[in-house]
Amino acid sequence: MAGPVNPPILAIDVGSSGIRSALVAPGETPEVLLSTPLQILRHENQIELGPYSLLRDFHRHLKRCPPEASAIAIASQRSTLCAWRPDGKLLAPIISWQDRRAAAFPVAAYAQPERIRQLSGLPPLPHFSASKMRWLLEHNAQIRAAARDGSLLWGPLPSWLLYRCGVDKPFVCDTSLAQRTQLLDIDSARWSVELMQLFGIPAAGGGQLPQILKNGMTFCELETGRGPLPVRALAGDKSAGLWQLGPDSNKLLIELGTCASISTGPWPERSKASVLDAARQDTRLDTSNGTFWIQEHTLPECGSLLRWHGLQSGKATDYDHLDPDDAARLPCTLHFEAVEGEPGFTCDCPPDIQALLVLEHIAFSIYQLIADNHVAGQCPRVYLAGGLPGRHCVGQWLADLMQKPIALVAGNFATLTGIATLAGLAPPPLCVRETFLPGPTDRTRQRYTERSRNLQSIPDKTQC
Repeated sequence: MAGPVNPPILAIDVGSSGIRSALVAPGETPEVLLSTPLQILRHENQIELGPYSLLRDFHRHLKRCPPEASAIAIASQRSTLCAWRPDGKLLAPIISWQDRRAAAFPVAAYAQPERIRQLSGLPPLPHFSASKMRWLLEHNAQIRAAARDGSLLWGPLPSWLLYRCGVDKPFVCDTSLAQRTQLLDIDSARWSVELMQLFGIPAAGGGQLPQILKNGMTFCELETGRGPLPVRALAGDKSAGLWQLGPDSNKLLIELGTCASISTGPWPERSKASVLDAARQDTRLDTSNGTFWIQEHTLPECGSLLRWHGLQSGKATDYDHLDPDDAARLPCTLHFEAVEGEPGFTCDCPPDIQALLVLEHIAFSIYQLIADNHVAGQCPRVYLAGGLPGRHCVGQWLADLMQKPIALVAGNFATLTGIATLAGLAPPPLCVRETFLPGPTDRTRQRYTERSRNLQSIPDKTQC
């Protein structure tokens, strides 16, 4: 980024359930222009996106562009995969990041997890695109034929959207999106022949991959309702969400939603230490002002447990009125189990007490991860975001355990303001809704000590 710019940015967030667009201006609350749902097609472990409605709605967001917008910034779900021909026609359905079809597929790369992590910065999981690519090459005749004749193009979802909607068919992405294919050498920011070989994707004849550009530069131009505008930022949604807090380092962001996502950074260098354990994900974010690194970890069971609790209890729980101090009268443990891959637990307590136990389990799991890896000492500023019901309980317990104030920031526009900041907009003032101040630790820490020996990961079909 050459420096902050003042004119408003049209920010578009292609999220997991829908597309949102807003006009983001310095010092102002973003003005939401349009919100449209995604068509999500589910069949057992296969999850796909409806391409025609997605493309139509993306055009609708561009057409709603206000005349004062100076540029476009796009954030997107990260590991969703597209495969298409040079004319833009898809060769296979758009495979969602949530898709699990490759989970049982034998991938030779999984036998070398440390090498995969070293090169890509990510643990070898079917969540990322490389396994989905290998699955498509094995099961889709059109993909194999296009790979043989050199007409196969692979890329993250926004790469296909820009290819279809951009002037002169741009074939581009940034490092944070390229990395989620698990084919990017994270240190050189170049496509890795070795990673392709490990995943069984031919480096020659295995399909073309996008050109990698830096945020703050011009990726391409898109036709909008007010004429062509440059795309100045294109990044993964979670990377953009952390960026709303500003480009300075030493921040810990805990996002509570379907998953509990813990992010630290952005850092000026990639850490070589084992921070956030072996499942840590290192994300590289290249801008015209330099390279930054974000460390992530995901606890996938977060929202699933509350969803399971609601189904089990058969009544709506008023999570907003739960009192974190009531934890003192809770039983020590929940007994967790998995039924057909879904998380669950057994407990004879009333539904409100069950809800507190679930929230306590989430808070203690997050704290155990943070404490075991000394993350809090590196990050004096701690933020909480996301729409998880009962997040005020989680925030208070974490503040008590960490003995640090935790700021609950408005998460409705985090991704939109973050991606606009990556495009060069001056960072907007941070909207802090509530600050959880550390209280007496004895009772909470005693509960944590009793529970920590029994904390466990709950099986879930979803990775973030």
